Amino acid sequence: MNEPRCRIGILGGIASGKSTLAKLFSEMGAQVVDADRIGHQILERPDIREQVRGLWGDQVMTAQGAVDRARLGKLVFGQPEELQKLNRIVHPPLVRELEESLNALHGPVVLDAALLDEFSLTSWCDHLIFVEARPDLRRNRASSQRGWSPGEMERREALQHPLEAKKRKAETVIENNGSIEDFRREACRVWSVMGMTSSCPP
Repeated sequence: MNEPRCRIGILGGIASGKSTLAKLFSEMGAQVVDADRIGHQILERPDIREQVRGLWGDQVMTAQGAVDRARLGKLVFGQPEELQKLNRIVHPPLVRELEESLNALHGPVVLDAALLDEFSLTSWCDHLIFVEARPDLRRNRASSQRGWSPGEMERREALQHPLEAKKRKAETVIENNGSIEDFRREACRVWSVMGMTSSCPP
């Protein structure tokens, strides 16, 4: 028997474990729409590349003519005006692609989008989950997994909606302050609370 359609949105701070939760839910039978992957594909489109080059020049391009996401990120994050320029380019096609991807899927679908709230996509979701993790753990993860320097997480997070406001929007809060096994157990608990009939993997 197929699961009923259910769109699950994941909120939380940077490096809290949102994408990890999406992956865990995928192991339980959910399909994942990955906004980051779609955003990368959009930046590869010739028309988008030229708009980016037109605003910031060759300093954000690779030798092969692609957008250098790392250089672009350093330039726009921490500078609200520059970030707004990038969002005006990327946001419309990203939202269209996300909507088309969601509409094409049935059963439980996870919308894995770092800026779910900032892009006003929470209304698309039937169930919102907030992933809570201590700031010190998130800083360590951002440093070890993404190579971010001290203060980078705070600098980027300052451009996003406050975490407490996101938490208040969520029907469910899940903690990610321990091991991946602890997090998996919490994910299974939430999966059951949402009424999914497929069981958690062993």
